[in-house]
Amino acid sequence: MVNYVFDIDGTLTPSRQKMTKTMEVFFTEFVKNNTVFLVTGSNIEKTMEQVPMNILTRCREVYCESGSDVYHNPDGDEFLLGRNSNYEKHWDCPVELRNELMNM
Repeated sequence: MVNYVFDIDGTLTPSRQKMTKTMEVFFTEFVKNNTVFLVTGSNIEKTMEQVPMNILTRCREVYCESGSDVYHNPDGDEFLLGRNSNYEKHWDCPVELRNELMNM
């Protein structure tokens, strides 16, 4: 399985702006067929302004505030199940992501 990690600002969206309609159409299909992790320096509120909910609900994890807040959605059933802060809890990189990154 291939895992994809994307930055939000300046990659998936114009910096600090909403995702364009063209990108939304493309990325909606992309997240349906791939395991996606998002990373941003922004907080979750700003992230939700930028990235449509139909995309966020399909992401495996979203790392906000440069990874200090991690939003998990392992089953894709609900939006960002279980908010955890790396400052309060030890975080373990998902095995499949760690293996993929180590093999790059």
